[in-house]
Amino acid sequence: MLENIRHEIELAWQNETSLEKIFSQIWELEFKVPKEDLRQINQTAFDLATARKTEDLHSYALAQVTFGIFYFYTSDYKQALEHHLGALDNFRLLNNESGIGLSYMNMGATYRSLGDLDLAIILRTG
Repeated sequence: MLENIRHEIELAWQNETSLEKIFSQIWELEFKVPKEDLRQINQTAFDLATARKTEDLHSYALAQVTFGIFYFYTSDYKQALEHHLGALDNFRLLNNESGIGLSYMNMGATYRSLGDLDLAIILRTG
């Protein structure tokens, strides 16, 4: 499965297609593969999305969400917040309300894990 995703990432790069399908597959892998494999897949997808940031800001924002979730599950909450804040900024630029909501929800969960329950509640309930 990991090779399939790497292959799809390469095809997306060559064909300049949307990365949304790839990111949804990565989210499904969160608990199924070793963290190092998941980190490499996330990094590949993030690098691709970064390279195409100006042409496909939505995919870049999704890459930030995906990396934020990865860092959350590896307990690197500072990195998780940086990626979720970046996603929030880009979803705001796109006026993407569901992406904005997703970013706030993920930041709330991260602040809860950091023990900042007041901020977590504010972010989770909007």
